[in-house]
Amino acid sequence: MGAFSFQPGTYWIYVDSLSGRVDSFVVNSNQMTHLTTDPSNKYSTEARIIWITEYNIGPAPLVKDNITWYYELENNEMDISYSNHTNGIDLSLTPLFNYPYQPNFETLYTGYMNLSPDTPNIDFLYSSHLIRNNTFSNVECVSHLNRSVFNDRFYISPKIGLVKMELNHPQASFNVIWELERWHVVF
Repeated sequence: MGAFSFQPGTYWIYVDSLSGRVDSFVVNSNQMTHLTTDPSNKYSTEARIIWITEYNIGPAPLVKDNITWYYELENNEMDISYSNHTNGIDLSLTPLFNYPYQPNFETLYTGYMNLSPDTPNIDFLYSSHLIRNNTFSNVECVSHLNRSVFNDRFYISPKIGLVKMELNHPQASFNVIWELERWHVVF
């Protein structure tokens, strides 16, 4: 998963195409951790956890949002978690995707309103995809949805990360379409 092992110094700047708001996501740390997935300790693995802080950078001055993101890399899977302490939206996608991309994998969408597990859809795999005048290669589009509660879609490109995020949670009045405008990645 070296294509997604972002180090401190990495940042992504997104524009919400609905509101025009500009947000920056900054890698705070990249740590290896030992995970035990079996209570009898028969199976354990190492994972890399990447902590990210979100900042609102426009149109107001730089303001740290009350939001925490983290990526977890384990074997060939990448999970993403998001916690917004202001509006109560918490989500965890386990795994968000496998890399190299695999079209038939299962995931659990947990954490948001204690929903039942959902399976991701790999909607598209683009050899190239244009977002905000930037062309990204090898982009996978994954959707997670429960039509009455959320309808989210994530666009992922190796060595760049999330190039577009559509988060739509009508019950929490939360709807953004973050499109990557600028980035700097450190491996």
